Amino acid sequence: MIYEELTFDQLMGGESVVVTPVADVNGSVSKRNTVLKGNEVTIIATPNAGYVFDKWVDKAGNTLSTDAIYTFTLNEDVEAIAKDQVVISDIN
Repeated sequence: MIYEELTFDQLMGGESVVVTPVADVNGSVSKRNTVLKGNEVTIIATPNAGYVFDKWVDKAGNTLSTDAIYTFTLNEDVEAIAKDQVVISDIN
């Protein structure tokens, strides 16, 4: 599931968790998403021109994934920060 918007009725009886993708200044990311605990969620990072995606990290700086399109099971609230690196071209 790339993005799911749950209604109040869908969340009743289940524990919801939130993934909040955060872009650094060199790109964009998919929207914040609320899902039922234990469901899979996909977040996507898109670097700006001149940059390449490096990794997703949590608030503490721990690497979550090196894939720009990252699918995982969400069991707790997560803030995932997309890190991009500048592309240095070799001009001769």
